[in-house]
Amino acid sequence: MTATETEPRSPETLWADAVHAINLFCVDRLGLGGLIVRSPAGPVRDRLMAVLSECNSTELPLRRVPASVDEDRLIGGLDLSATLKAGRPIGQSGLLAEADGGFLLVPMGERLGAGAAVHIAQAMDQGCVVVARNGLNERRAAEFGLVLFDESDVDEEGTPAILAERTAFHIDLREIGVRNAVSAGAARDQIGKASKRLSKMRPLSDTQIESIVALAAALGINGMTAPLFAMRAARASAALAGRTQIGPEDLESAVRLVLAPRALQWPQSDEPQEETPEESEPTDLSETEQADSETEQPPVLDEVLVAAAAAALPAGLLDGNTRRKAGGGAANRRRGAGMLEKSVRRGKPIGVRPGALAHGARLNLVATLQTAAPWQKLRQQDQDDNRAHRNLIRVLPDDFRIQRFAQRRVTSTVFCVDASGSSAFHRLAEAKGAVELLLSEAYVSRAHAALVAFRGTEAEVLLPPTRSLARAKSCLANLPGGGGTPLAAGLETARAIALGERRQGRDPTIVVLTDGQANIARDGTVDRARAHEEALASAQMIDADGLPAIFVDTAPRPRPQGKELSAAMGASYVPLPYPHADAVRDAVNIAASYESAA
Repeated sequence: MTATETEPRSPETLWADAVHAINLFCVDRLGLGGLIVRSPAGPVRDRLMAVLSECNSTELPLRRVPASVDEDRLIGGLDLSATLKAGRPIGQSGLLAEADGGFLLVPMGERLGAGAAVHIAQAMDQGCVVVARNGLNERRAAEFGLVLFDESDVDEEGTPAILAERTAFHIDLREIGVRNAVSAGAARDQIGKASKRLSKMRPLSDTQIESIVALAAALGINGMTAPLFAMRAARASAALAGRTQIGPEDLESAVRLVLAPRALQWPQSDEPQEETPEESEPTDLSETEQADSETEQPPVLDEVLVAAAAAALPAGLLDGNTRRKAGGGAANRRRGAGMLEKSVRRGKPIGVRPGALAHGARLNLVATLQTAAPWQKLRQQDQDDNRAHRNLIRVLPDDFRIQRFAQRRVTSTVFCVDASGSSAFHRLAEAKGAVELLLSEAYVSRAHAALVAFRGTEAEVLLPPTRSLARAKSCLANLPGGGGTPLAAGLETARAIALGERRQGRDPTIVVLTDGQANIARDGTVDRARAHEEALASAQMIDADGLPAIFVDTAPRPRPQGKELSAAMGASYVPLPYPHADAVRDAVNIAASYESAA
């Protein structure tokens, strides 16, 4: 049976696998790294956490890491009060060190910052946290199992890749109802005995190792991390069952729980084909060369493991994993989220830096005092004998720490619409719908939109960059159509607006809706050849300015001129003979988000 012939797995089966993953994770908490749970907050997730609590001793520490955690609270830092009192640097533990020997819980992991994800990954790799700053040079143990909840709504968003690679199990609870979450985990004493049994486990045979590695390659999984996790999961499965020898059922569990959620392609069973006499060719290879060629043959996949992996692949999983691998997650980011821009005045705090109090910079008082505290004993020796002066904290200009911020730049979409010809009515109607859809999102994402229409002999700015939906509707209500196609004039006008938006700190995207049949030159004369050359020159200027663009070809049958203009513009080419407002809006969001990710 092939992977496509398998039946959908029931919610009860999915829940049983989730509970089994929890059991294996508790048996080998450090070896398996952790688990990523795809689920919104709710009773199903609460029951999974209850299973985790039942399988472990209540004495094991569990620390929660908020998505907005700062660096000092995560890895530890200077204890300001104790340092000022003692006159020497005194450190304090962070969440990573406090979770040593237990679990680190990260709710809303899809919002975890890149810096925090890196610190967690380093602690998982090294088993410790190193703090070397503000007069501190400490190393604290930080061995924990990671439990991260991914609450994102779309498949392409989610867990930071650096943490997903370091966790064995990726669990999806979204298809499981409360009535399906009934089975419980293993008892604590059973988990404890299985953990002790790990040291007595026999190693995997060469055949078992080759089967797991070959299957991982067949599923399109790169690297050795996933196969190693699968081997550890098989060991934990055997230990949980009271065995010291890893059996086929343990390998099947490991494949189903570790490899299947990471699959990027369908597994195929290797069926040896008989070679006919006509297909065989005489060779003159020596015995050594024949032996080498035989050893280079890929290992035959274990059909049982292939079937286990195929059965564990839910519908649509491969498409979502493939999009995530290709960077498709940017396509689903909210409109208005442009490139990150550093600032000293507003935005999300991202740390501090040494600096002077000038140009509106904001002083971080706590960080400044932490920098000055280790030096108070030396600085007090330089003061006079006045007791009042001795009780003061001496802060020098070199101690100043300026708060850094980061905010996403607002995006701006400049629509450049061909209003010429008999079919202009349909194109403009779809352009109006796309603009209104984007503007409706602008209220929450702060995106801007503008509209340029070209017809007759010139281009006209119908809608300057705005977020006002009422103003847009009034400007788009009575737009006439017909006449020639001055494409070069339209591109130049759109380029000028986009450059103006860039100067105002926004990230512009030009969206051109046309069939690419330019016939009006810059001087207003009818000359198709010259009009096309001028349009190409205008398109090349857009590319030279580095302006992201989308070329929507609205011709009933796309012609080479459209693709040529799109290539000259460096734009994404979208052939839409019958464009719809939703399709245009989605294409704009995809292109703008890719530019933000870059």
